[in-house]
Order: sequence, then C-alpha cells, then structure tokens
Amino acid sequence: MPHAENALVRKLSNFIRLSPEELACLSEIQSKPSNIESKTELVHEGQTGHRAYILQSGWAYAYKLLPDGGKQVIAFSVPGDLMGVRSILLRTSDHSIATITDAVVSVIPLPRMIQMFKDFPRLGVAILWAISRDEAITVEHLVGMGRRSAIDRVANFFMELGQRLQLVGLASNTNFECPLSQYLLADALGLTAIHVNRVLRQLREKGLITVKEHHVVINDVKGLIKLAGYDAGYLDQPRDGAPFARLPGKAARFASFAMCLSTRGAIETPALAIATAARFPAIVPTPLIRPDRLGARALSIQPVASRDVRPNNPAIDRQKRMTWPLLTRRAGEAASPWLPSANSSAR
Repeated sequence: MPHAENALVRKLSNFIRLSPEELACLSEIQSKPSNIESKTELVHEGQTGHRAYILQSGWAYAYKLLPDGGKQVIAFSVPGDLMGVRSILLRTSDHSIATITDAVVSVIPLPRMIQMFKDFPRLGVAILWAISRDEAITVEHLVGMGRRSAIDRVANFFMELGQRLQLVGLASNTNFECPLSQYLLADALGLTAIHVNRVLRQLREKGLITVKEHHVVINDVKGLIKLAGYDAGYLDQPRDGAPFARLPGKAARFASFAMCLSTRGAIETPALAIATAARFPAIVPTPLIRPDRLGARALSIQPVASRDVRPNNPAIDRQKRMTWPLLTRRAGEAASPWLPSANSSAR
C-alpha cells in the first residue's frame, strides 16, 4: 500500500515524522483490508471481544440507541480515523459503530495493538494523539449541543468537518464531499431534520455555505467563522500545512519533551521542562516537533494559582537564562518576547 495514499499515515504524519520502520508497521496492519457495504454494523453496544478498526476509505459513525428508538450520533469517522478504540479495554462496548457508505476497513485485534505499542512506542504516542483529538472533538460537540444555537452548531460542524478532511487530503479550503443525510446531521447535532434543512437554507441565503447533492461549498470562510465563533484549536493541526522540523541532537530531544510537558501543564515553564529533559534524556519520546510549538504562544509562562511563576520570578529567570539560550541557538528559533536572547548577559 503506497504510503502517500494512506489516510492514516498522512494523519499521523501531522504529529510526528514517521520512520521507515513505523511506516512499514502501519502498512502491515492495513495489509488485509475488508470491503464493507454501506449501513453495515461493525460493533454493537454491549459487544465483547473488542477490536480496533482503521477506516481506510468511506465514512462511518458511532452512535447509541435509546430505549424509545431514538438515536444519538456520537461521532462521524472519515478516512484515516481509528474506530472502536474508546471501548477496546472495556468489558463491553458502550456504543455501536456502523458504516454510512461503502467502506474499506482494517481490523486490529487488541493483542496486536498492544504489541505494536510495545515495538513502536513513538507510533503509540501518535495514535494516542489521534485518540485525544477525537475526544476533543466529542467535547466540542457536547459544548455545542448544550450552549450553541442551531445555526452555530451547523456552521461549526461543517467548518470542523472540512478541516478534518483537509488533514487527510480529501478537501480543499472551500470544497468537500459529504455523504451525510439531514437525518444523520439531526441525530448528531440534537436537532430535527426539518430544523437542519431550515438552517442550511439560512446559511445558503446568507451566502456562507451551500450543500447540494452531498457536496459542500463554503462560499465565505471568514464569514462562516465569524458567524459561528469558530476556533479550530481543539483539532490540533497545522493551519497552513506546515511540515515538522527536525532539530539537531540533544536540543531536539529537550525541545520535544519541553513542549510536551509545558503545553499540557505538567511543568509550569518550558525552561524547567527543558532542564528536566536534560536530566532524563532516556524518556524523551521523539526528536521531532512542529515549528509552531516553538512560538511565543507555546513558550509563554502559564499562571498557576498556587505558585507565582510570572516572568519576573527570580527562580524562573535563572532557570531560563541557563537553558533557553542554548536551545534557541541550536534550534535557530526566535525566543519569546520576554525571554532573554542568546546574547543577553546573566545578571
């Protein structure tokens, strides 16, 4: 299977630069795909003996059925997505999964997935990123159903869907195919099909978006973003398709670990995270990071209620003077505005 045409490879490559061995592993686990017809159930709620699925082509969705016959769509899956991972370690599946269109699916038994994580830990981290991203999408949908108006929900949904498809090369900035019926959209957005139809008409009349014959055209991207108050940060993907940067030697390992810890709040400042990575280089997972993670936004100090870590904190100043100049000199990146440059002298 050519790597360039593989949606999962393309998706995970937005998180790390995959090695030849990792690419071979991904190719191997997708080497025996199954052709699945549309509207076929892959997993039913309460099922035991779990397996994970890789959606290589086609569309699918996860859902729960209610006692009264109602349906709540939890998530839509597009090529490159992993399915069934949410409940793979549970005794029984907590939701069902079915195809929307004809699909090509690869099955990964739980023992094979565990062995893959053991043999290729970086690949395991990349898959964990993909799963975390899926959870962030689910949280965003929950917020939308609880607090957004109907038109905001629909606008946010199509902006998100377009960017998800762009990540795997299945959409342009303004156009993409969408096989979802208004009934499925209604079950996903907590609306009725009639209400979805009315909202789509409103968006069309405003000149923002046109949905016709399973094809979506976003006529005014900026206008749609403004209307919905859309912020794509939770998708955690490059906005301009920027590639990853490979930093030399120890600086790369330190920077990678620092970004991982500091952006997730495990350590209050990147400088302290870099110092931690210097003492424990063996546990640094990867020497590959995104250039945008070295920007001022990622490297700013995050306030912590129980501790004063403002930029003028003497302890933090000493730590950053010791570690940051070396990193920026090797990485070739500009420092955050409040951080001293590599040429600044210690007090």
